[in-house]
Amino acid sequence: MVPILLTIGFQPMLIIPVTQAHLDGHAIITRTYDIYKQSGILINNELFGQEEKRAAPDKNNPDNMGCIVVGVPGKLFTYFPEGKTKLDSDALTELIENLSHYRDNPGYWPQA
Repeated sequence: MVPILLTIGFQPMLIIPVTQAHLDGHAIITRTYDIYKQSGILINNELFGQEEKRAAPDKNNPDNMGCIVVGVPGKLFTYFPEGKTKLDSDALTELIENLSHYRDNPGYWPQA
């Protein structure tokens, strides 16, 4: 899947769906999303250009803010903070609302 670009508060973010799978030609939406702030330190291709980077996020990356796992869509989300910067409760709520809206509306899904 293609990275999701969002702005939470005033912070631009890159949300990376952890897996990409296809069933009968249809994309299967993932349950895990890695969260990175966009600080200008890294170019998008450095994060997304290599398949192994998608499968194993760089936990030492200063832009890494952790990951969100969707337990029950629209109801249960678990945030695993990682890195130096963590999401506060307001930013986390806004991010979950954006991800839920994104997951519920396949028309917004970028095509790889």
